[in-house]
Amino acid sequence: MAYPYGHPKKVAPGSSRNVACRVAEAALLVVDVQEYCSRPGIGIHAGTDPEDSYFFSRVGTMVPNIALLLAAARKSGVEVIYTVIEALTFDGRDQSLDYKLSGPLLVPKGHPHAAVLPELQPGADEIILPKTSCSVFCSTNINYVLRNLGTRYLLVCGQLTNQCVESAVRDAADLGFLVTVPEDACAAKSAAEHASALHNMKGFARIMSSQELQAELLAQMEQVLPPIRQRRVCYLNVAYDATYGSKVPQMLLEMFADANAESFELDTCNVQALDFPRGDYDGFILMGSMSSAAAGAKQEPWLPQLCSFLQGLVRERRPLVGVCFGHQAIVHALGGVVVINPAGTQAGLQNYPVSEDGKSLLKLPAANIRIFSHHADAVVVLPKNAKTWGYCSGGHWGMTLGNCLTTQAHPEFSTKTGLQTLRAILENDRKFGSSQTNSLREPSTDEIDRQLSLLDTSTDHKYIATAFARLFNLLPGRKRPHDMSNHSQ
Repeated sequence: MAYPYGHPKKVAPGSSRNVACRVAEAALLVVDVQEYCSRPGIGIHAGTDPEDSYFFSRVGTMVPNIALLLAAARKSGVEVIYTVIEALTFDGRDQSLDYKLSGPLLVPKGHPHAAVLPELQPGADEIILPKTSCSVFCSTNINYVLRNLGTRYLLVCGQLTNQCVESAVRDAADLGFLVTVPEDACAAKSAAEHASALHNMKGFARIMSSQELQAELLAQMEQVLPPIRQRRVCYLNVAYDATYGSKVPQMLLEMFADANAESFELDTCNVQALDFPRGDYDGFILMGSMSSAAAGAKQEPWLPQLCSFLQGLVRERRPLVGVCFGHQAIVHALGGVVVINPAGTQAGLQNYPVSEDGKSLLKLPAANIRIFSHHADAVVVLPKNAKTWGYCSGGHWGMTLGNCLTTQAHPEFSTKTGLQTLRAILENDRKFGSSQTNSLREPSTDEIDRQLSLLDTSTDHKYIATAFARLFNLLPGRKRPHDMSNHSQ
């Protein structure tokens, strides 16, 4: 086998396996700590008297120590892998001959006895390998998995010390891994068997206490974790009025906070001045405006350059969000059709129908979404390959296209600053007429008053805000690129 770590053909005199592990190349292997073989009166221990058993006393020591190691591993970035005794079939015909002769040792596929003890519950993204032999290296692809994970240091704990643990340790050492065994995170049926196994494993592994290993892992955290670069989002500013435009940055920060997004830098680029961003951004967002991208409407001199810039972002699959005018401008730039809405200005609380694609993308349990809006134009034809979030009297109210998410709605209006802003906009509409100069029908005074009375209504804006945060990789957890075009698969 070719090892990926550049093992030397020769080692210097005095070299030792007793070296500290590096958490960036380490994995913690928890062996067979499951319902089948860890509880008195259950599985292999059916009929066993716990009062007379050294083993159950040892399990009582082992489990809390493994829990401490799991916490340290997860905190320091060490991969966690579990093995459990579990057949790939219901009758165990795939098991090793040794397992068939030993009892037999049988946990049928999917049986509750295969579950890891709840005190050591695996994380959602952690690996569980069912095995049908004493050594996990014989009946699983763990060697392949460890190589793919970049593992060089293998930390092995679990049960039985003198059987499955020792077998894994010996095989791992022969395969080129540097092995560590925390002795008080292992259990055997007798003190003599436990001690004998530890003595044997000294020739293949470093033996230490779980407390020492925990300290070793946690001590490396600051050394191995790279400085976290705060993510950067560019706001493409096309709103220059005092009522809405000046409030957008604060509304965006509050909206993403409502989605429990991590902190980020929000930079503003002046589209009117053709000041398009040149830096490396994790996402771009285009919001509302009194300008129009509708067919037949007066268009701003900067709109063609903006459309060209948006087309480039989509070609490069850069994360892009559009809200209200942003929704319309992106659709227009990508070949869709935007018109002046025949239904007139839609202002205030709306109840939009949600398509199956929209429900999947937004992780929305209902078939409708309640959200604030304010617009006079409508998207009636989406760009090629786009998926609609739903269609209503105001046209397509949202879409997904690759790494681009857009909505006619205003999720930012549901924030503290957003509610104040929408109130000011509606009061201006009542006093001066709609700010949407293209409107074919303005809302009546009674309708505006009704909408003002609904401003305290709770909305579903967090579903949209969370989708935006997910696209920009602002949600806590592992950072992976998100291609939203496959969200429904």
